[in-house]
Amino acid sequence: RSPLLVELNVMYDRSISADDVGTVVLNRYPLLRILRLYYGVFTEELPITFAHLQVLDLRICETRGQPSTFSALLDLLARCPDLVELRLHKIISPLPTTAGPYREPRPVHLRRLRELTLLDTPTNTRQLLSHLSFPLDTSLEVIGVLNSPDPLANLPAVFTSLFPSDLTRIPLLGAITELEVAYFEGVQLTGKCGPVELKLDLEWDDFTRPDLRGCLGTVGALFSGAGPPITD
Repeated sequence: RSPLLVELNVMYDRSISADDVGTVVLNRYPLLRILRLYYGVFTEELPITFAHLQVLDLRICETRGQPSTFSALLDLLARCPDLVELRLHKIISPLPTTAGPYREPRPVHLRRLRELTLLDTPTNTRQLLSHLSFPLDTSLEVIGVLNSPDPLANLPAVFTSLFPSDLTRIPLLGAITELEVAYFEGVQLTGKCGPVELKLDLEWDDFTRPDLRGCLGTVGALFSGAGPPITD
């Protein structure tokens, strides 16, 4: 137990089995300000409020001794009220699809958040952003991981699928005044509203490079009618 620890970075090689790594017990570090856990395992003996945590970076992590559910992730975020930076890579669990008793998870508001980065499937990023709110001046990066580039023929629809159906939940979309479109290993959009940035990226697992010349110019439709005109 290290009750005075303020920063903890635990990073494993992704080739190591989760059974071979140690478990980080989060509530042993109540004064943490920065937590980065890559390809690791974490649990909580007793849920506590992380009143000091400002940076939370979880990448392809597993939970042990408790259900790895979407509700559990939201509960953890709700107990980090002063987060400034949040990065979640492939850690969002899908909502249950089976019939039966189900209670919708309560939304979480992160009032001090300034940077949010998500890397996951469009279904999972949309799910989290439907249950998370943050200030207008929060810079947002969303990386959608696709099984294949096949859906890219309709780029605006694919980018929109990263977000909740109610786009007003992401007010930054309606405030973009500059937009850059790039196509390298994936498709990237970078939008700006003063110092605040919105970065959207689509990646896929295979190495095919579809011809997108006919549709790259259509991505501005994602922002049309949502706010001030794009000026650059």
